[in-house]
Amino acid sequence: MQFDYRPTSRRTAAFTLVELLVVIAIMALLAALTLGAFSFAQNAAAKSRTTTTHAAISSGLERYKADFGEYPGVSSPGNTVDVNNRQYDASGAATLYQALSGDGYDQIYFAEPPSGELNPVSDGELTGDEGSNVKMADMPPSIRRVLNDVYFLIDGYAQPFQYAPRGDVDRGGDPDTVNPTFDLWSYGQDENNTTDQSRETKINRPDITELWIKNW
Repeated sequence: MQFDYRPTSRRTAAFTLVELLVVIAIMALLAALTLGAFSFAQNAAAKSRTTTTHAAISSGLERYKADFGEYPGVSSPGNTVDVNNRQYDASGAATLYQALSGDGYDQIYFAEPPSGELNPVSDGELTGDEGSNVKMADMPPSIRRVLNDVYFLIDGYAQPFQYAPRGDVDRGGDPDTVNPTFDLWSYGQDENNTTDQSRETKINRPDITELWIKNW
């Protein structure tokens, strides 16, 4: 009887360097595709939340005007907050919060406090007498934020909504808005122009405002 003592190949038991590099490249490509899809989904969800909240705020402002005869004026324009190392004007967002939630009124331009309001400063409570002037029903906690003891409304990107009512500066308005009612916008994915509110930018710089979610 004869035995065949052919040596077995040791190559089948291990990857070559080329094969290992191919596997690493495939894994890196899959990871990039997964992260890209995740980032796209995140941005799409943030834009959807912002658009939905934007429409709800607009409706609430119309209810406010129907009850009080004018849109809420901004009591303390120019108040800024830092969000994710970027500066935003939160004065309009604070006015929106109080006008639509009924929680306080010190951020709204008013000669006299509205009927039924007991506490001029927001405390985050939306029940009892403080909820008597709610214009945005079932305001979700996810669109509220407090920084430096000031509550304001945020968009899907966790940034303060921007609000400028048309009117005299002395009554908390802005005579230079685009709309004859109010300008309401989110900077959206724009991380470079978060303090720009000029009429010139809004109308003549679509290259800047293309990422904004706005009512003009």
